[in-house]
Amino acid sequence: MKPKGLAAVGAVLSLAVLIILLVLPTLAHAMPQECAAEDAAISEKVRALMPRHDPSAVWLLGHSLASLKVARGLCLGQNPEQAHRIYANIDAVLDGASLQLSQAAERAAD
Repeated sequence: MKPKGLAAVGAVLSLAVLIILLVLPTLAHAMPQECAAEDAAISEKVRALMPRHDPSAVWLLGHSLASLKVARGLCLGQNPEQAHRIYANIDAVLDGASLQLSQAAERAAD
């Protein structure tokens, strides 16, 4: 993918994240308390990815948003046990990828 195309994809995903995060306060009132806390923590990690436009970050952002949508649906559908597993998975993926992205950025800067 050309750099301009990748930047466009990143911009679209960033816009999608902003729209989703604007809806978050409304969803938090309907969500069980334990889901709302996990959702807020994951949403904060997803926000940290928004300024990045490299291919790995764009893929990770898309994957995280899709998984977050599923977890929110499970919480609202009164199935918080499955939602907790998805939130834990997203958290682990974001933590691992964050470390890898940071290391890649350091190597690129050198």
